Amino acid sequence: DPAAIAAQATIRPPRLADPDLKGPVRKLVPSECRWEPPVLWSFPGSGNTWMRQLLEVSTGIATGSVYNDFSLLSLFPAERRCTIDVLVVKAHASHTPAELLRHWSLEGEARDALIPYHGGASPVDLSKTRVDAMYKHYFRKCKAWRPRRALLLDREPFDAIWSEYQRRFVGGDNGGHVARILESQWDDVGWLEAATNAAGSYVATWTSHRSFVNDVVSKSKHANGKNGARPSDVMLIVPFADMVVKCEAILTRALEWLAPPVSATSVHNNRTRWDVARACVRSDSAVKRPTASPEGEA
Repeated sequence: DPAAIAAQATIRPPRLADPDLKGPVRKLVPSECRWEPPVLWSFPGSGNTWMRQLLEVSTGIATGSVYNDFSLLSLFPAERRCTIDVLVVKAHASHTPAELLRHWSLEGEARDALIPYHGGASPVDLSKTRVDAMYKHYFRKCKAWRPRRALLLDREPFDAIWSEYQRRFVGGDNGGHVARILESQWDDVGWLEAATNAAGSYVATWTSHRSFVNDVVSKSKHANGKNGARPSDVMLIVPFADMVVKCEAILTRALEWLAPPVSATSVHNNRTRWDVARACVRSDSAVKRPTASPEGEA
């Protein structure tokens, strides 16, 4: 509906993060659409930031996040939102497991419930962790968000772990979301320890993914019988490797599955046109790096 598109509110990066006012202006989903933003889920280092850019450029709609990453605010003006006016909400299952997504809707003493720990090796027994102790600020921020669908990015685990290792442990001008480790910064012991912990977390995240799908499907079928949601309705898995070699096709498939309620791009013959080609040809050095490994760049 062109009228609905025209009525969309906009958001831009705060001046503190974008002093030159060169950041993107994105649209927000009108409340009349009753949109339920899916969770944009991934293991850290799997291309979540890149997918957010693809979605925002192709639709013009802002994406949110359960995090408060100031370094991304100049690119994603809704970075600190997990509200119903964004297209999707970024989260990593290693920090934001399915159990937490379900508990976000709980109030009062129910928030003291225990959830499984979804991390790697830990010096203490965290097989059960108090929700209010680990994720207190998430509750305050994401109270109204109840995702019923998940767009899941899947990257080969070694590449994802290596990418995240660089982001977390490379500092200075060479750091950040496109960090590239230098030979002078290499630490065999640190890499081995970080990779071992991350591998345990990677396995645990897939347990969380399955738990989310099973829970949503089960509740939907209980409420709607044979017309309940199917697993393919609840989760779409997007392979990172496919995004790299056939970006337009994979992005189009993701958008068709998401079915955004409105779009900032043109509408012709009652069909929304997403600017997929522009999104895929844009190469932003702030959100995407070529694949690399400890042996060298690939």
